[in-house]
Amino acid sequence: GAELYAQQERMENFLARRGYPDATVAIESRSTDDTLRVVLVLVVTPGEPRVLDARVFYVVSGNDREIRNVTSTYRVKTRDRADEVALETADTELEGKLHGRGYYGAKVSHDVVRFRDQVTLRIRIDAGPKIIPKFEGNDSYDDDALTEALDLEAETDLNPTRLADKLRDFYRKRGFYDAEITVEERGGPRDLVQHQVFKIMESSRVSVTGRSYPCLKVDEI
Repeated sequence: GAELYAQQERMENFLARRGYPDATVAIESRSTDDTLRVVLVLVVTPGEPRVLDARVFYVVSGNDREIRNVTSTYRVKTRDRADEVALETADTELEGKLHGRGYYGAKVSHDVVRFRDQVTLRIRIDAGPKIIPKFEGNDSYDDDALTEALDLEAETDLNPTRLADKLRDFYRKRGFYDAEITVEERGGPRDLVQHQVFKIMESSRVSVTGRSYPCLKVDEI
């Protein structure tokens, strides 16, 4: 009995989380020809979905105009169901886009409230300072190529060591086996724009000067 009621409550909570706050779940038991077996029937009444009437973004830190240009990509729109799973995914996606634009510490959160008879989705964006990558010592590749190699929008680990490793791999794949990368942070904690400077020592590029086939007898072919 207690386990069944707990299961009923879990299902109702699940449905509420997916945007059906008035959903009810009734559990019925039905006998079978086997006295040791019963059939449990769950009757789910979802009720009316909770639909978003309005969507508001609050930018609490960062360049307001620049950040609002990105908010249009937020996946959940007005008239969508207030589905917490979809909202959390949308938060994460928007964070990734902000990371790709230099807001490495950006955090996106949301809540859903009823305000003036409207269901309103409020999205809070705490972008923090903008970090711009700079490169020194990159004689062979320009800044655009190295920024593309960092792939900041898709990168989930923005630790400087991780980013330096990506640049090092970029160079080594192109023949700079001795390339070394160090990172220097420039800017104070209150600066709205900071720089992440990658100091690059390319060294000499390895080139192929000849080919040999030790196991191949040229005379035989």
